[in-house]
Amino acid sequence: MSAYFSSMEYSKESKSKKQKCRSGENHPRDDMASLPREVSLDILSRLPITSLVQFRSVCKSWHNLSRDHQLVHLHLSRTSNDNPCLIFHCKYPIRNWLYFVLLSGRDDDEQVVRRIDPPFAADFNVVGSCAGLLCLADSLFHSSLFIYNPFTGNHKELPKSITFQHQEQKVVSGFGFHPISKQYKVIKIVYYATDPSYCRPSGRVRTRCFNRSDVQVLSLDSSNWRSIGEAPYWLEFGSTGVLVNGRLHWLRRNSGYYLDGSIASFDLAEERFQDIPKPYFGEISSLMVLQGCLSGVTFDNRCLKIWVMKEYERKESWVKQFTIESSLIPSFDYPKLPYKLWKDVLWCIPAVRVLCLVKNGELLIQCKGVGLVAYNPESGVFRHLNFPGLPNIFLTIVHLASLNWIDIAI
Repeated sequence: MSAYFSSMEYSKESKSKKQKCRSGENHPRDDMASLPREVSLDILSRLPITSLVQFRSVCKSWHNLSRDHQLVHLHLSRTSNDNPCLIFHCKYPIRNWLYFVLLSGRDDDEQVVRRIDPPFAADFNVVGSCAGLLCLADSLFHSSLFIYNPFTGNHKELPKSITFQHQEQKVVSGFGFHPISKQYKVIKIVYYATDPSYCRPSGRVRTRCFNRSDVQVLSLDSSNWRSIGEAPYWLEFGSTGVLVNGRLHWLRRNSGYYLDGSIASFDLAEERFQDIPKPYFGEISSLMVLQGCLSGVTFDNRCLKIWVMKEYERKESWVKQFTIESSLIPSFDYPKLPYKLWKDVLWCIPAVRVLCLVKNGELLIQCKGVGLVAYNPESGVFRHLNFPGLPNIFLTIVHLASLNWIDIAI
């Protein structure tokens, strides 16, 4: 009986609060309005992105506040590089699904994954992530490009790039922001064969030579692509650039199809290519960013080594920061898939891909056929990260969740 009266009192109290809110009394909007603007922005900038997205829907004034330059800047500055979110681009069974997980920073074995529905239906690839924005391209020729904030839902289709009709081509692409010029840019390096009959034998299979290239650049405040000539390097086909210090970085290839361990960069402000000195020992097999520094992975017969360039462009500053014995890395087993998916999906995923260093000191590593694992450098222990509801095959993008949009400079 007492429980019944307690519930009745709670119901009356709740009803009273609702009536006060409807009449304008004690409404959270009034509490926020009573605070100095700087205090309100400081409080809001500390909220997780999922809360900020809900906050935008409360009323028009809060929606406008969510686009405030200072709030976007503060929130992005507090979304540290060592505590990013992860976006999963799932390639099988449906190729254009995106999921995300906000890393908690705790040693959770199971993370909550949420699905993102892109506003377009085309089959796409992720060109890059920069300051809370994704650049997406259609999977075939990268001719259709979109800038998309997966959390606010804002998106924009970019102008079509220059195409080479009736010519087979390979594309290397990148997306980034230069902190001095304050410009977002997309770069496409299109390699193509000028003569369809010009092929080179490779064992029993004759492979086409992509003996010409064209470098195309689009500033996102412009409506036209610009061709700036040929690329001075052969870069890894299908790769996307790693952004550090306003430059995009790729691994170079020799005149054939094999990586030579060298690093090329493209300055987004000056729009020119430059060499980056590589470590003294070992050939780099993949690039990433660790704690804001350009980093690379080398392999030998016994271990995986992670190198970090502590001072940008100084060869002497490369430091071997982590060493992982190959026998400790979780082994992978290829799932049974149709041949086309093997060719289009599995072959483009490296066997071992180092993603980032998170706040608790662990390295996140994607292992083909295994998924994501966290490696503790101090204990030398791997642990599997479980993502219930996530398809088995996916590419992982390290992303800084933000309210940022293209018309808000950072």
